This record gives sequence, structure tokens and C-alpha cells, in this order.
Amino acid sequence: MAQFNWTYLADNGRQYQVGLFHGDSTGHLMIYLNTKVIIIDFQVLETKTYSFFIEEELCEIEVERKAAQFAYGFKINKEVDTAHNRSRKEREKADYRKGYWIGAAFFAFILIGSLVFILAYQEQKKRLSAPFEMVEKPVRINIVKQQGDTVALAFQLEFRGQKNNFAQLVNLREIATPFPLESGDEFNLRFDHFRPYINEIDFSKITYTQLGRYRKRALDKFMLLNPNLEKQQAECLLEVAFELKGLDGLADFYYQDHSPNQSPLYNELTYKKLIRDIPFLNKAEACAIPLN
Repeated sequence: MAQFNWTYLADNGRQYQVGLFHGDSTGHLMIYLNTKVIIIDFQVLETKTYSFFIEEELCEIEVERKAAQFAYGFKINKEVDTAHNRSRKEREKADYRKGYWIGAAFFAFILIGSLVFILAYQEQKKRLSAPFEMVEKPVRINIVKQQGDTVALAFQLEFRGQKNNFAQLVNLREIATPFPLESGDEFNLRFDHFRPYINEIDFSKITYTQLGRYRKRALDKFMLLNPNLEKQQAECLLEVAFELKGLDGLADFYYQDHSPNQSPLYNELTYKKLIRDIPFLNKAEACAIPLN
């Protein structure tokens, strides 16, 4: 999946983060501004341009197909007829007239700026050429939009005193979690120490907080389907299931009212198989509950 990130600095000094995700095989594309998803397009397999405003500035992201690959670019459209561009052109004319009188100072400024730019470019190039140093930190996800098996997620990463907002497109069939995704779920984010925009959510590693959320979901569902049980008894049985099968055991209880067609991995058959196994029955004796 292609992932790009740009920072736009407005005239008033405010910074905006512009990001793009583009699926390699599906062609699904998402563009976000700070924490807000502003464009979602599906099956983008050819050259295409997307336009949007940041304050009064008309911005464009170009998706250009080159053979079997795509190239991406972010630019400000200064040619289209907008009030902001007309105002800009008037200022440019005034500045051009002033340039005749301050030419020497202007060229000196360009020379100094070029030297600073070259030094900054060399420093940035050295930094970007450094090997990845991946670290992990838990983040809470927010489901922005879902269409079929594709979900648009947004999350905020707070690291080294800075807060950065990112978004990702996720294929539900490709993530390793036995429970449905919900806003507020917490997972570990793997990201580069120096380039946090290079990141990926690791759905396979469950945080302690998320484990608690999964336990509560399984408990609520189990008690809803078995109203004759006391909460303490239900918690005891879930602990036995978790001890024997981990998250899969909790999922068997959560999906116990689903058929194999609805949920192939966890369903009423896997639930019955679990609670009728000898190891489960032996441990469930401590819960003092007969199971059917």
C-alpha cells in the first residue's frame, strides 16, 4: 500500500498535515487533512487529480500512472481563477516593480538562501538515508467509514512531545483479530523513530487494555444469551475458556449464536466443542455450573 504525507504551511502560520493511502491491488484511495478524511475513492487504477481547499488555497494531489507503478504529487494551483489567486497576482505585480530597486539585496538573499537550502537538503538526505529504527506504541483507533471489507481508520500518535494525526485503509480480511473492530479499540502501532509517518498498526498484538475490552464484550454477550447465569459464574467460565484457548476461547463464547456460515472460525459448533471437551469440563467444576 502506497503511503505519502505532506505538511502544508498556511499564510497565517498554521500547519496542516495532508496524507494519502493508495492500495496496491485494490486501488482504493484515501486522502485526509489532519484527522479528517476528505476524499475516499475506490478502484483508482489510472491517472487522476483530486482538488480540495485548505483555507482559501486550492490544493491538488496528482495520482499519475507510469507503466505498472504510480507517482504522487502535492501542489498549490496558482493558475485557476479564485479570489485568493487574483489577490496573489496583484501582490506579485507590485513586488515585481519593487524588485528593480532592491535587485542587489534580492540576489544576495537568494544566494544565502541557496546555501542554507543546500545545507538543509544534505542534512535531510543524510537523515532519510539512515536505516529504519522501528518502535511500538499503543494507539486508539476511530472508525471513520466502512464499505464492505474496507475500513477507513484514523488515529493520533503522541511521541517525543508531538501529536501527529494519521489515517489508514484496512482490509478486514487481512487483519488478525477475532473480534469486530470498534472505535476506541487499542492496538500497537509500529513506526519509525525518526519518521513516524512510516507506520503500521499491528492487530496481532493485543494490549492489556484491549484484552479487557474483549473480555467485557464476550461477558456481555454470554450473559445476554444465558440470562440464568450469575455474573460471577459467567466470568468463571470465560476465564476457563481463556486459560485453555486464549482469545480464541473468548471468541467461541462471543460468537456462540452464529452459524458456521456466518462466522467460519468461531460459531455455535466451536463453542459446543469447547465446553464439552474434558479439560474444560474438569476446570469448569470449580464454577459449579452444569453446561449443556
